[in-house]
Amino acid sequence: MYRLFISLLLAFYFALMPVTAQSEPLTLPPGLWEGVSESNYNYKLLQINENGEHFLFEAGIGNAFRHIRRLPFDNDHIECNTLNCEITLPSYEDGYVKHLILSPYIDTGYQVLESTTNKNNKPILSSTYQLDKQKNQSSVRNFIDMYRGSIEALANSATDDIFGLWVGIMRISGKNELISIEIYPNKEGRLVRFINGSSYTNQTSFNPEDILKEGSVYTVKTSHPTFANSLLFTIRSSNVLNGYAYSVYKNRPLESMTFTLYRIHN
Repeated sequence: MYRLFISLLLAFYFALMPVTAQSEPLTLPPGLWEGVSESNYNYKLLQINENGEHFLFEAGIGNAFRHIRRLPFDNDHIECNTLNCEITLPSYEDGYVKHLILSPYIDTGYQVLESTTNKNNKPILSSTYQLDKQKNQSSVRNFIDMYRGSIEALANSATDDIFGLWVGIMRISGKNELISIEIYPNKEGRLVRFINGSSYTNQTSFNPEDILKEGSVYTVKTSHPTFANSLLFTIRSSNVLNGYAYSVYKNRPLESMTFTLYRIHN
């Protein structure tokens, strides 16, 4: 009898509960979200506008964003349910269609499953990445502003050795972020991490004598006390650099990171 009473009481309680916001479809508020897709080394910028005219920007990391694709869509291309929102981008390349499924992540971000279908509506490519809300200008814009006056000279200075400008992805705290490394034979170089969802950067510098080579492995001691003060990398080919970064502070190891970089040249 007691169990029957509890069952009836719970049924009555849930019957009286109002329909909550959780049962309502999600919406995509106006704003800018940014992230990195490692599968094709593109920086993704999702721009949702109040006027209903929206854009997905794809910026190539390996060429220092000198080629950016702009994919427009509108409200008719967005469908949301209680769990996620799907954006179906109009045919952008001879019948191919791109789909984005966005699931909310940590209040203002999204985990994205991106897929591309061909003319027969069969999936041919897929990738996942994280988008973080950006309240200021994008990390791509910050990168362009930082290197606007020097990128051509850096690209022209590229050699078959390690010198020049390298741009790529740092894997840190479970997500991918944009980084750049400048290496010079006769002056101070630096590593810059562009932090997703903010206008801030982490930067550290090093001198040519801080770079040591043993066989095919380079080690670098940098100046920052807590961010990437030790680098270890190899050059996989003349244009690809793979590495590992970590920090030691007061004899204690801190967060470690891996990175893949591409040489920028003309």
